[in-house]
Amino acid sequence: MPEESIDSRIRKGGFIRGLILGCIVLALSIVSFYFITSASTTPVVALVVLYGFSTAIPLAATVLFAINLRINLGGYWTFKQAVTGTFIMVFCSYILLLIGRDLVFVKLIEPDMAQKTEAAMLKNSAIMYKQQGIAQAQIDTKIADMKKQFGDGQGTSAGGLIFAFVETTILLFLLAVLIGAVVKKEPPVFAKS
Repeated sequence: MPEESIDSRIRKGGFIRGLILGCIVLALSIVSFYFITSASTTPVVALVVLYGFSTAIPLAATVLFAINLRINLGGYWTFKQAVTGTFIMVFCSYILLLIGRDLVFVKLIEPDMAQKTEAAMLKNSAIMYKQQGIAQAQIDTKIADMKKQFGDGQGTSAGGLIFAFVETTILLFLLAVLIGAVVKKEPPVFAKS
């Protein structure tokens, strides 16, 4: 099979898997939002859900989809092919998440998502600090710092949004390089007769 055909199959397979991964990440993002803001849980459970749903599960799914793509291509691909397929997959997933969550979900279904998330995170942090035995004055200072950090993200300019998009794209490429290094499998140099 010619090299162009394999590269075309990598791009197409990465795009399709990226759309599936994007749907998974979007669903996890929405479920974690409702869980954190609605469910009465301990701060530890809220953090586990937040980071598990936003990092661990999507990362594991990305690796599995990359391995699946490699298997569908015949079981072997170079490092460049692995990075290309993985980057297309994670970038498509990111674009679908931006459209689904930030443009559709936030604008049409939950316009006050940021405020609800902030309130839930501040509440859970205060509870966690109290459980650790931290003095109320220190808790108030830490909560004020957290409010200030949340406030810094309010009213982001177009330049800030573009910078965040470029920064995320670079981080996704670095992630694709790492995953590509893990899932690459070069064909054997000498075939057994």
